[in-house]
Amino acid sequence: LEGSHPFRPERPRGPSPILMPIVEHDHANFRSITGGFIYHGNKLKDLIGAYIYGDYDTGRIWSFRFDRDKKTVSGHRELFKSNLRLVCFGEDNDGELFLLDHMTGRISRLIPNPEVARGDEFPRKLSDTGLFESTQDHKPAAGLIPYSVIAPQWCDGATKERFLAIPGQGKIDFEGMLYPGAPGAPPGWKFADGTVLAETLFLEMEPGNPASKKRIETRILHHQRLYGTEEVGDQYWQGYTYIWNDDQTDAVLLEDPQGKDRTFALKDAKAPGGERKQTWHFPSRTECTACHNMAAKYAVGVQTAQLNKDHDYGGISANQLKTFEHVGLFSKPLPTPTDEMPRLVDYSDASQNINLRARSYLHANCSICHRKWGGGNAEFQFVATWELGDMGIAGVRPAHGTFNIPNARILASGDPYRSAMFYRMSTLGPGRMPRIGSNAVDEAGTKLIHDWIAQLPSHGFTTDSQHQANAKAATALNSLRAGPSGPAEEMHKRIDPLLASTHTALQLTQALADKPFPDEMRQLAVERATKSEITEVRDLFERFLPEEQRIKRLGAVVRPEQILAIPGDIGRGRKLFLEGSGVQCKNCHRIGGQGTEVGPDLDLIGKKYDRAKILENILNPSKEIEQKYLTWQVETKQGKAYSGILVSKDAVKVILKDANNKLTEIAINEVELMVSQQKSLMPELLLKDFTAEQVADLTAFLSSLK
Repeated sequence: LEGSHPFRPERPRGPSPILMPIVEHDHANFRSITGGFIYHGNKLKDLIGAYIYGDYDTGRIWSFRFDRDKKTVSGHRELFKSNLRLVCFGEDNDGELFLLDHMTGRISRLIPNPEVARGDEFPRKLSDTGLFESTQDHKPAAGLIPYSVIAPQWCDGATKERFLAIPGQGKIDFEGMLYPGAPGAPPGWKFADGTVLAETLFLEMEPGNPASKKRIETRILHHQRLYGTEEVGDQYWQGYTYIWNDDQTDAVLLEDPQGKDRTFALKDAKAPGGERKQTWHFPSRTECTACHNMAAKYAVGVQTAQLNKDHDYGGISANQLKTFEHVGLFSKPLPTPTDEMPRLVDYSDASQNINLRARSYLHANCSICHRKWGGGNAEFQFVATWELGDMGIAGVRPAHGTFNIPNARILASGDPYRSAMFYRMSTLGPGRMPRIGSNAVDEAGTKLIHDWIAQLPSHGFTTDSQHQANAKAATALNSLRAGPSGPAEEMHKRIDPLLASTHTALQLTQALADKPFPDEMRQLAVERATKSEITEVRDLFERFLPEEQRIKRLGAVVRPEQILAIPGDIGRGRKLFLEGSGVQCKNCHRIGGQGTEVGPDLDLIGKKYDRAKILENILNPSKEIEQKYLTWQVETKQGKAYSGILVSKDAVKVILKDANNKLTEIAINEVELMVSQQKSLMPELLLKDFTAEQVADLTAFLSSLK
């Protein structure tokens, strides 16, 4: 487990029972928790009896109190933000606490803040930062140096203007950051204390019309040099987001620790009414650190391979590395000519080699996490310096779910439809990548990776069943391209075979995105696919729906407390549970003898959990899974895939039970692979069509069952 979240749940447990955490933090706010002590000192009266702890990466110090008898938490709050890399706490004989900083080796102590009421002078408006001579005109102040990158990160269709500011006589140590020295990882640049990186993101209010672009946000990274060496962390970067007002005159600091969502209306002649919606997520400060991490050398865009290109300096075009050297930004002369230095390629340039384009795309969008010590749970590399065969993706089975793709691989050379990485890029559902920083599928980027995988040489073996499946899919796609003929029921018969599996649904998804379909047939296919009972299939086609018709997924800013603030009606909740349309809870659970026993019996659920915990379990069904309710995936030697709860397994057969309470027997000698999945059989989007009032009613009813 990581906190209470399943992580490789098939591993043996014990020898002692696993104790669930009393409190936990998600990765949007904490990165690496450092445990502390219950405070028993006398100098901090309001903290006596509180547990004090912190986070290594963000420097945040928190506290809470726990009533062991009532099993309740109170006073859970942030005490202060520090610049410590907090490696441990200490306690003296009087119960006073000390904090050890990993970077400096210094020991700090907690004392009351004598100026707690003093206002913070941090600039709340972009115009107060001094970065722009004219904020309204987006005119940078003197000393702010513009720059551009070769392979930009996908940001849901937004474009960027980027700036660099080095204070005073500060210098950049070119490729001076070597730690952590992961194999194949390129070195990073080391910046002067006080360096600022800024980027303003623009979104076209009428896609395809550059004149319609609007400033959405300006992101700032501020660098602080610290004591010590690279090995103990001698630099600290803090990220800030400023949200532009509608008048485009200024931007205001985002202070919500969860970030913020906003929906924009874009002109689109192809959308109903000539308008479509796009939800934009403004990242929290901690979300910034998820990408700008030590393994990625913090300043992910300001690196040699990204900046080794010409930039237009107001009518004069020059190589950026040479320009930086010319104006004295580097502490030493460049070690080699720039044409001998590494560079990525512009992945949008179709004239470039497709292998270089794809590797540059993956480096810019994926390698920030997917590198040694980058924070990704999967053990593979997307850094462009690695050879394909050494990256740990080609022919490797996914460790975190196959999405019911038979014989899935992270990258199946020659077959994008068996490649989990291609599925993750194509879906808007659970498992989507990138994990943060994007809410929309990159159509051009997805096609690039599809075409790259398709042209990679595969092994020399195939089977008749593979040939037959591919031929059937090709025939079905050609039939759909011919256009509709006959009643809707007849069209459904032509569409449904392609929606029977994730593998064939991926082919239909890419065909809809890649090649023109008759409008009526396209509409029929999307309508049919988004009603599929197979979650992995349904999620693939959401990108073709207007945003307001998509599943309202749980994002970083969803607040369950708003639902819990609604009292809820037990009677309405009972009716919803037993008779509710769209999602029928009784299909998997029993109450008072009514329903089906796929999941746990809920007769006494209110005695086991309070209303808040019940809501949490519904919203995040994979967060806590009892061993007997783990979902297992079985693949046969014939390439068929089955999933469900494991009913039994012996020397003769395996029996699985699916969400429809259907039992499937598989002969043990036909099983090619059998693995548990880190997800519940209970759908993650169970409440997608419910209102807040309905959810309040449902949780009120369930919490009454005692």
